[in-house]
Amino acid sequence: MGSILAEENNFLTKGESLTTHYAFNTIHQKLFLLTKSLQSHMQIEFTFKDEIEQMGLEIKNLQTIVHLIDDSTKQTHAKLSLLLKNKTPNTSTSNSETIVHLLQNLTQTIQTCIPKISLKACHICQSLALKSKRIKANTKKLRTIKIMVSRLQRQTHMLIMNSLRTSDSNDYAQISHAIETILHTIECCKELSHANACSIVKIECIAKQLNTMTKTLKAHVLNFQD
Repeated sequence: MGSILAEENNFLTKGESLTTHYAFNTIHQKLFLLTKSLQSHMQIEFTFKDEIEQMGLEIKNLQTIVHLIDDSTKQTHAKLSLLLKNKTPNTSTSNSETIVHLLQNLTQTIQTCIPKISLKACHICQSLALKSKRIKANTKKLRTIKIMVSRLQRQTHMLIMNSLRTSDSNDYAQISHAIETILHTIECCKELSHANACSIVKIECIAKQLNTMTKTLKAHVLNFQD
């Protein structure tokens, strides 16, 4: 990509010594490469979106488990409160065993599930942070491509103006075809750039929501650990 940008920047100085047909062909080749690059970035974004949505499902599953544990804790506390409230000096041994059993079950559930949930949440946070960095890098590359397309569009306009002044009537058909092809490719690049930009906005929105969900989940987990 860097070499393409370097060549593109030097185009105007080289273009003076190139034939009109070769110049149009050079621009078209560069636009073709940029189109391929945009398509590749779009595919990367589709992958990001799928991966982030999958992480969202995992977070929701973890949240469900945490809510179930929370409900179990509340129910256990309610039962304990009732047993303790009704406890008298003559309370049977079975009631005491019931209290111990409830506490043991609750403790075992928390000790078994919460560390796993915490570890999974941390893993998702790390993955999300990595994805966010890659999304930012992808966005930066897309900005560069957009600039390059704009420059190539300006160069095309300059070549069109020059060819109208210098070409004879026999070249018009070929030049017109070359111009149509380039303009069509430029439009394709613009459409892909717009689609990429919209895709990135959606991905960033999903990632932001997922980040909030993860923070909420970790806060719930900390409550159990305390």
